[in-house]
Parts: sequence; C-alpha cells; structure tokens
Amino acid sequence: MLLGRVRISDERIESPSVIWIKEAGTRGKIDLDGVTNKTSLVGERYVSPTARQSALELTTVTIILEHGNLNAPLIDHGILDNKRLAFSRTNKVSLSFLPATGFLKGTFLSPVSGKKSTLQGAVLQGRKMAGGFFFGKSESGRVTLQENAGGANR
Repeated sequence: MLLGRVRISDERIESPSVIWIKEAGTRGKIDLDGVTNKTSLVGERYVSPTARQSALELTTVTIILEHGNLNAPLIDHGILDNKRLAFSRTNKVSLSFLPATGFLKGTFLSPVSGKKSTLQGAVLQGRKMAGGFFFGKSESGRVTLQENAGGANR
C-alpha cells in the first residue's frame, strides 16, 4: 500500500513523500516481516530514442546497489553507449536498456551469496537517471543509475 498525495500530469507522476506499507505475513518471498518506509514517488513520460540515440543521454555513469541483504552498498562506474553499459569487473555488473520501453535489465555478482542476482528498472530521461530494484534473500534492494559525478570512468 502507498499512502500520500500524488501529483499526476500528462508528463510526470511525483510525490515528495509517500509511505509504503507491506504488512507482515503478506504473501511473497521477501520482506516477510513487513515494511514501513517513507520514500518519494517519481515517474515520467518516456520517449523512445531513434536508432542512433541512447535512452539516457549520459556518457559516464555510476550504479549504486543498496539494501537487498547487502552488507554495504555496491558502487561501480561505467561507460554508456547506445543500448549497453560497460562497467568495471569488480561486481560483474551487466546492464542493458530496452529502448522501445525505457526499461533496463541486468545482473550483478552478489558478494553475500556469491551468485548472480538480477535487477530491473526504468529510465527517467528528464532526471537523467534510472532507478529500479533487485531481490536479496529476504529483502528487496534499490538500484540507482546516475551521471558519474567525476565525469570519467573511475
């Protein structure tokens, strides 16, 4: 359940503050003890790029994976081309865009389980970022893809 005031227009959906509640005992494999989080809600109209454009107009990016039973956030830096992202080999992050929809999908090596974990999300072109989620053993995690603050692959 989401609780809060949400502004909806033709171009975007946003709320600076919503409360996300999942009751304990709700069906599913994660967050079995329930969740109560104060967070923000954002969304916007997606425009499919042409064959020569990228879904996200960035060159160097930083991906941040946090929560989802990770002991600490995983941060990696990469280079974005038309549809794919190339990251360092540290966390074995693999990520690709689906230009027709603005969705992204990928995998990373979980340092906790030592296994590949899948992630997914969506592009927010107006904010020049993407966001999404992945599942840990017992809790969900957050994915943030943003412009590399240093402007170069570190």
